[in-house]
Amino acid sequence: MFHVQVDSNLTQHEQADMTAYHSLIENSIFWDYFYFRSKDNAWFATRDGVIGHFSGIKKFFFKNLILGRIRKQCWNACVAQGIGKDTPNEVVEKAKKQLKALSTFLGRKKYLMGGTPTTLDATAFGHLCQLYFTPTNKELFNYMESETRNLIDYVRDLRDEFWPDWHEATTTLSLQTAPKSLKTTDLGD
Repeated sequence: MFHVQVDSNLTQHEQADMTAYHSLIENSIFWDYFYFRSKDNAWFATRDGVIGHFSGIKKFFFKNLILGRIRKQCWNACVAQGIGKDTPNEVVEKAKKQLKALSTFLGRKKYLMGGTPTTLDATAFGHLCQLYFTPTNKELFNYMESETRNLIDYVRDLRDEFWPDWHEATTTLSLQTAPKSLKTTDLGD
């Protein structure tokens, strides 16, 4: 559809690194925060969640019925995946190691694969936002603040660079905001 090939300039070695870190993010870090969502998703029914976008009967059903169903479905997925057998402490310790690995790989680079954004950056951004901008586990949040600060700076920098309308979009839940337009050459096409 868009015909943008942001990863086309990567070497085979870089492609291999990208594949490994993509798997770390999608198959491990994702399940870490998903695990905690399955334990407590009440945040969604707060002013900072999505409840403010509902009213009347929709608000009542979301808060009193839908939220519990979502939590149960999330937990069932965790059990099926295998992480459901782990204790919260085990999940936190595993997540810390994974975040540290990603932080070490990023180092001082602007993007995970160097000087140009790739699909790995899009993947990392989406998942790290879940850990940092939405409440999942306070211990993991504090760990990111103290031990993997470069990941927080990275997420903020990506947000500011590619989503200058972030606040408006996340406040209104609208896709009709006025994002910065990107030239295809900016994406390595």
